[in-house]
Amino acid sequence: MKKSAIICCQIIMASAVWAAAPTLDFQPQTTPLVPPDAESAIVEPAPAAPTAEYPVYQKEKGLFKLAAAGRVNGFYLLNRQGQQGLFGLLGATGDLIIRDPQQWGRQLGLAEDALEYLVGTGLLIGNGLNAHGFFSVPLDLGARLNFRERSAWDRTPYCGAGLALNIFGTEGRLGGLGFRLYAGLEEDMASSEFPLSWQIGYGSYVITESIRSEGVIFSVGRPVRL
Repeated sequence: MKKSAIICCQIIMASAVWAAAPTLDFQPQTTPLVPPDAESAIVEPAPAAPTAEYPVYQKEKGLFKLAAAGRVNGFYLLNRQGQQGLFGLLGATGDLIIRDPQQWGRQLGLAEDALEYLVGTGLLIGNGLNAHGFFSVPLDLGARLNFRERSAWDRTPYCGAGLALNIFGTEGRLGGLGFRLYAGLEEDMASSEFPLSWQIGYGSYVITESIRSEGVIFSVGRPVRL
């Protein structure tokens, strides 16, 4: 009898537990998934880059917007004979510089652009040989070889040669071929705000055999952008 009562009590307790099972939570307690706050979820932007403006190098266009290298020259020619005092020949010329595409300077142990070809024109006026009045607009063709930079008194030495064809001259004449040989020194553009070249040479400007100017030439030049 006593054993039957114990079994009945166990059955009743098991039934009670079974009945209460749906209402019991046997899952382990976990942190609830709460959506993050919208404001706190915004990612702060990266620090802005410095706004300081740095100068951007742009190639100077030049006088005629060609972005090409050139040189202007002024010179005085002291005639070898027949000149009255210092009344010789005065001239102003301008040259377009054409870089050597073959880079012959490198073959000579110099910079690859050491050799330059020159094409230019100008205006000459004054006295020729034997004090003959002289006027000419020449077409100049030449070449110039620059040696090592700043290798002579902190300047670049150079030498050159050229031809001068008269395209309009004294008495309206056309024709006549002269020549020029020269050497000089040029200041470095990086070390001078107004770089100049100084040269001396010998040459001639010819219109006819009787109308010509020939002698020592003193010249001052300056590189420009065309």
